[in-house]
Amino acid sequence: MNNDNKQKIGIIGAGWWAAVMHIPTLSSNPSAEIAGICATDSAALKKVQDEFGISYGVEDYRKLLSEVDLDGVIVSSPHTFHYEHAKAALEAGCHVLVEKPFTTDSKEAKELVELAAKKNLNLNVSHGWNYMPIAQKALKLMRANLIGEFQHAAIQLASPTSDLMHGKGLSLAKDALLTPLASTWADPSKSGGYGWGQLTHLLGLFFKLVNVAPKQVFAFTSNSESGVDYYNSINMRLENGATCSISGSSNMPAAFAKFQVDLKIFGSKGNLMIDLEPGRERVLVETFSGETHKEEIKEGDGEYDGTTPANFLVDICAGQNSEDMAPGIVGYRSVCVVEAMLESSKSGNVVNLL
Repeated sequence: MNNDNKQKIGIIGAGWWAAVMHIPTLSSNPSAEIAGICATDSAALKKVQDEFGISYGVEDYRKLLSEVDLDGVIVSSPHTFHYEHAKAALEAGCHVLVEKPFTTDSKEAKELVELAAKKNLNLNVSHGWNYMPIAQKALKLMRANLIGEFQHAAIQLASPTSDLMHGKGLSLAKDALLTPLASTWADPSKSGGYGWGQLTHLLGLFFKLVNVAPKQVFAFTSNSESGVDYYNSINMRLENGATCSISGSSNMPAAFAKFQVDLKIFGSKGNLMIDLEPGRERVLVETFSGETHKEEIKEGDGEYDGTTPANFLVDICAGQNSEDMAPGIVGYRSVCVVEAMLESSKSGNVVNLL
């Protein structure tokens, strides 16, 4: 760790989300310094350096890790490079924040979790909802055992990303410094699709709340014109015997909301209901004994906050020991489900997870 007061953070992958979220977040954090960035696109790299005044920029992530003294690294590269970049950063002795999806291969995800544990480094995933007070309030109710034994869940996510899944770019980001790469979202060979790109948000929150590993998955998907999954319909059994139905939709009117997120978790004593859609936010437990436990939620509390994961990384680098709301194990379990979803949809069979 550096001796000065600022934590030195490197960023691998200076694309759209890094430019619109991670870099501005770190720039406004008085405890952080962006010590260097990396991007294989030289034009995008220069644009980001000029915009944010970042002096050190390279096209090879290995140079960033070997030439700059870093406390932490944010991996914000295209999906299929997350494993390679996160592994290198961990091996360089850095705490690591990985954009979702954590990886696109469950064996690689497991390897990263084990490597971080071996090196006593923090490895977390950029699931913004997990770090918000509304999720922490839901977790508090789960840990209070108000619903008893977890037995079933019904969870769903919808977001207006239809244009991305069809390879047309994201209309909501047309005025941004950089725009999302269409190939990252709409190319099956690059792990595009709704499962990897969006459903992992929902799964990351769900697995933090229930803390149970997935066991079996059976799924159907509908694909976009580009050949990536567009709608997701998943049935899952977990290790404790609980069941879960999961729905994902890339198609919803952007004029009314940025997303729809609902989680209903059913237990032996009652049910926990979570709604994150703006204007409808709630975290509520209803028990079979007639009791109601309702958390105080303000309108806007369910809004996605992409700043919290990067700020959490800075805190971890500074030695603060707050609970990680999106640890690597949560990312690993999410990867297992999406990977199995795609396999099941293709084969028509139930997929058993290790």
